[in-house]
Formats: sequence, structure tokens, C-alpha cells
Amino acid sequence: DKLDDKRTAVLIDLIYNMGAFREKFPNFSGYMVKSQYGLAARELINTKYHKQVHQRATRNACIIRDGKMYNKYNHKWDD
Repeated sequence: DKLDDKRTAVLIDLIYNMGAFREKFPNFSGYMVKSQYGLAARELINTKYHKQVHQRATRNACIIRDGKMYNKYNHKWDD
């Protein structure tokens, strides 16, 4: 399956901020490969990354889970 643009944007954000993360988050990576986005989002929440950048990690996890991008300007989830 091809990954949609919104989830791809989250992966780009993760790579930009943490570098290669596949080895750091093997469960998250495995769930993403299998398109199990709810489980992948849960894995992202249960990380040191989430403890360090709580709001950003929560937003990224929601985008992974739901496939919707949060618009910080109007404070709504866009389709």
C-alpha cells in the first residue's frame, strides 16, 4: 500500500527531528509497514520522544491514527 501524504508528512517530520528511527522504534515501524495505524500511533505515544515533545508527538500520533492533518490556524482537523 502507498502511504498517504499526511502520514508521509509525519514520517518526514520524525526523520528530520530524529534521523533514522526505524531501529529506535521497531514496533512503530512494523505497524506502519502493515498499515496498522492505530497501533503505530499508540507506539509513538509510548516513547521518550512523546515525553520530550508532548504536544507535537500527540499531534503526529493523531495524524498517523486518523490520516487527518491538524490545521493550527483554524484549530480544526482537515480531511
